[in-house]
Amino acid sequence: MWANATWEQRASILRKLCEFSEQNHLGAREENVPSFFESLQLTKSSGVQYTRTLLGLLEAGRTPAQMSLAVLQQRAVNVPMKQARPMENWKLALMSNTPSFKCGRVALCLARAALGRPDEIALFQEENFISHQAVTRQLFRERIKHSSSNQRGGKKFSSRTG
Repeated sequence: MWANATWEQRASILRKLCEFSEQNHLGAREENVPSFFESLQLTKSSGVQYTRTLLGLLEAGRTPAQMSLAVLQQRAVNVPMKQARPMENWKLALMSNTPSFKCGRVALCLARAALGRPDEIALFQEENFISHQAVTRQLFRERIKHSSSNQRGGKKFSSRTG
């Protein structure tokens, strides 16, 4: 529970916001708070204090789910994007000579390394591959060259030769 002085300060700020809203024919809503602060011409420290006070009062009417969603959205903005490095040609050559490549077990690994982005990997569909292993290896090599020149166009592999 807050002291009487705190409640008086909060009531004073809220009363000023309501008066400002009535004078300018606006609602006492969160969207109008920046205009309210501009009209007061506050110092930076007072602006911070007023903002904290009003946010506390305005958030009191929100549901816990709305408040937690807002917090999660703020945290998600600060998460850096991560991207896999493209596979180098020598690594592809090394992989293509392994017995597991000839059995087709390495396709997912190559797709991930060649494209490097989950949204591009999602473009892979069965009809985008040629079943002949030598041609498939050549297509992967071409994709690696294309990828390493920073021209990611989201192209799908051709299902035809020629």
